[in-house]
Amino acid sequence: QEDTQFLSTAIGASYTWHITSLHTIATRFELGGIMTNNFYSVPLSKRFYTGGDQTVRGYKYNSLAPEDEDGDLLGGQFLNVFSVEYQYALNEEWSLATFADTGRTFISSHDPFHSGAGFGLRWHLPIGTFSFDIAKPITGEDKSSPRVHIYLGMLL
Repeated sequence: QEDTQFLSTAIGASYTWHITSLHTIATRFELGGIMTNNFYSVPLSKRFYTGGDQTVRGYKYNSLAPEDEDGDLLGGQFLNVFSVEYQYALNEEWSLATFADTGRTFISSHDPFHSGAGFGLRWHLPIGTFSFDIAKPITGEDKSSPRVHIYLGMLL
């Protein structure tokens, strides 16, 4: 078996606008790519996947990627993820949120974006934000039941 040479890189950024003491808009994006002369020899664990708390809410963790003819995930060579979230402060510790996420991992530019939207509750703690979200897929074939996402850390 030959060693595979590849370079994988990703960049992301987020920005938060505190419109007033009650209203906040947070945005986030992530882009990534794998440069290689033979993508299919790149280990599956090194390819891009999306879906879940930190990418496209409403979908299972790492459940979105190109598939082979048997429906198994191949992973993507490229990654695009974009999110926007509106937060309404109830007080200094608690806020309500509504959000929309879209993203894809792809090999061909024809691979589709998947989007999810939902709402949530934020508890702002000294160590980070505890988030409880309910999100539903809004595009693609998977329009399954809403999913619960729980996260502790810096969101968006």
